[in-house]
This record gives sequence, C-alpha cells and structure tokens, in this order.
Amino acid sequence: MGPITPKHILRLSFLALLLAQQSVFALLNIDGGRNQVFVFGSVGFAYDSNIFAQRGGPSDEVENLTLGGELNRRAGVIAVNSTLSVAFVRYSRHSDLNAVDPNLLVEMSKSSGRLTGSLSVNAYRTQQADSAVNLHTSSWNIPVTLNLRYPINEKFYATSQTTWQRRQFEDRNAGLSNYSDFSEGVDAFYVYTSKLDLLAGYRVRFARTDSGRTTDHNFSIGATGTVLPKVNGLVRFGYQTRLIDGTGQSFGQVSALGQLTWNATRKLAVTALLSRDFTTTATTVSVDAEAANLSATYTMTRRFQFETGISFGRNRFLDQGEADRVDDFFSWNAGASYSLNEHFKLSGSYTYFHNLSNLDVAEFNRQQFSVNVNSRF
Repeated sequence: MGPITPKHILRLSFLALLLAQQSVFALLNIDGGRNQVFVFGSVGFAYDSNIFAQRGGPSDEVENLTLGGELNRRAGVIAVNSTLSVAFVRYSRHSDLNAVDPNLLVEMSKSSGRLTGSLSVNAYRTQQADSAVNLHTSSWNIPVTLNLRYPINEKFYATSQTTWQRRQFEDRNAGLSNYSDFSEGVDAFYVYTSKLDLLAGYRVRFARTDSGRTTDHNFSIGATGTVLPKVNGLVRFGYQTRLIDGTGQSFGQVSALGQLTWNATRKLAVTALLSRDFTTTATTVSVDAEAANLSATYTMTRRFQFETGISFGRNRFLDQGEADRVDDFFSWNAGASYSLNEHFKLSGSYTYFHNLSNLDVAEFNRQQFSVNVNSRF
C-alpha cells in the first residue's frame, strides 16, 4: 500500500460523512437548550474551466472538505452565535493553489429593549478567481459590522450601520494591494403603512490601499416592506461621489440597491437584485460597478428544490491608466438539491460566466460544475 496523501484523506472523509450515524455528530444541549452545540461538514467535487479568470486560462478539478462547529447561546439579553470551520482545498494539476482556509464568525444580537442591534466579527481566508485583476488570489479578510435600530415614536425610527473591513493578500499574490475601509451609514425611516416604510439616508466611506485613499459620500431615498402586492424587499436610489486623494480626481454617479422577492406561488419564488456602487480592485483601481440578477427557486417537494438565475452587469475602470477599460459580463446558473433530512443534503450546480472586455487578457469564458454533500448535527 502506498503512502496516505491529502487526496486519500479527502475521499475517506467523504465516505465517513456518508456513513456516519447521528450518535457520532450528536447535538449537545446545555442549560435546558439555552446553549446548543452543532457540528457540520461538507465534501465537494468541482470542475473549473478557467481557474485564473483570464483569456486562455487553464482548467482544473477541485476537491474540498469543510469541517466545523457552532455554538449558539440564548441566555441573557445578548444572544451569541459563533462558528468555526476549516476548509481543505486541493487542485488536481495546480498543487501550488492547494489551501487550508479557516473561518471564524461571531455574531451578537440584542432584540429586546428600546435600542436593538447586532455586532458581527468575521475572520477568514479565501481563494478566488478575480475577474477584475485576472488572477487567482489568496487573501485574509476581516469584516466587522455593527447594526443599530432606535425607535423615535410610533411613526419614525432610525438605524445605523457601521462597518470596517480589511483584506490582506498573501505573498504569492505579490503586486496586489492590501485594502481597508471604514463606513458609517445613517437612515431615517417613516412608517407609511403597516406593510411599507419610507427611508432617507446618508453614508460616508473612507478606503485606504497601499498606494492611496478614497472618500465616498452617498445620499439616497427608498422604501422597504411590501413594495407591490406579493412583492417584498428593499429599493433605494441616490447619488454618490468619490474623491481619490492625492490625484484630485473625483467621480459622481447614480447609486442603487434593490432586493425584491415575488412569491408567485407556494412553491415558486422569484428574486430580483440590483446594485450600483463604487468598488476598489486589488490593484487599487476605482470601478463604477453595475450588476443585476434575476433568480427563481422552485420547491417541488419537501426534499427536492431547483433553482436557476441570470446575471449581467458592467464595470467601468476609472483611474490609474485603466480609465478606458470597460468590462461587460453575463452569467447564468442552474442547480438542484435533495435533502433526505436535516442531517443530509446533496446538491449540484452549473455556472456559465462570460466577460467581454476591451482589455485582451480580461475577455474570457468560464464554466463551473460542482457536486456537494452537506451534513449537520
């Protein structure tokens, strides 16, 4: 018998998940259910036709194994949910991309009293094919989000969202710029009807890279709740500006954010997403990013579910020698899942992505097939 390799370990773990009994992954209740412990795992096999998101990029097969645990605490005024997981990723032909990616998430929430809100702290390592820089990137990410809600009277209430995030690239992505930003958004809501609230808000965002800083101001109005009969969600539109410190460049654009769900029948739900915002690439270029997505989920039975979606958008690169670059993308996906019970779920998906660009290396096609088994106890 030859030596045991990581590939063997992944496949043995896959079999263990399929054959494991509930007694192995036991749910633990402490203090009458106020503290709960769960364990979970997943095994996935995928094919990616373009792992670098670039013209002529190579393909590969990918195996991944994720193991983790959750601790949910419901004692006292503050509820705490925490998750720790580790993903093992293995490429068949590009072993230099193999990775071990940890993920720690802690969420605290307060739902009683006059002031309510939540605090989320996340730290994780991730791998992705980045179409903005046309590379396979590896980075550490730390997002922190604080949401607060305060009622003023029966008709008015205010919310605040404070976020900070840090993205740190690893050595193998030399030449890419680390990124951090801080943003503060404040919204005032008016209870228009029992099902619909109107809003007006302002957000400021300060971002910093290894080579410069940007400042954004965004004023917007919108509505949340039952926007139309059977259609629920959030829509907001406004105007946003970005100043690139040090260069004197400034840009302005209409901003948009929307998520609407139409429950057509008891089995069919259709969701539309819309966004327009400034973003910053890993090479510090500012981008005017527009995207729209339409997806549908059909629950055939309690165990079978199907979904499909279509997306399109445009990314306009604004500064640092790439001001003439424009990327238009189109994507569609389809998938299905089977849930035997709450402890076993099998899913499969296909995604097609096409990026059309006036930069030669950034024009490419990408196809992804994946099969995953998930278990949680």
